[in-house]
Amino acid sequence: MFAIWCGDKRDLFLKNDELRKQFSIISKRKGIAILKQVEDLRNSLAHSQQDISSGLGWESLFETVQWMEEFISTSDVEIENRAKSKSKKFQDGLW
Repeated sequence: MFAIWCGDKRDLFLKNDELRKQFSIISKRKGIAILKQVEDLRNSLAHSQQDISSGLGWESLFETVQWMEEFISTSDVEIENRAKSKSKKFQDGLW
């Protein structure tokens, strides 16, 4: 079930040029590759694989984790910016 959900979210994300640009994903093909690595890592962790680098290799695993950290950081900043923007509209209505 998670794989279907991830696939759907991946497809929606990669179809949006603005989101890809915001998260420094050069092309849909590159996005598919990195998000597939994220999904593979998640599956290895979820299914308690002894070697979480299996299928990726350690260097690729480190790159994937680094990309995930950058992705989450960028996402957090964007969410904060959107919340601040919307809260200004709401605040103006109260005062």
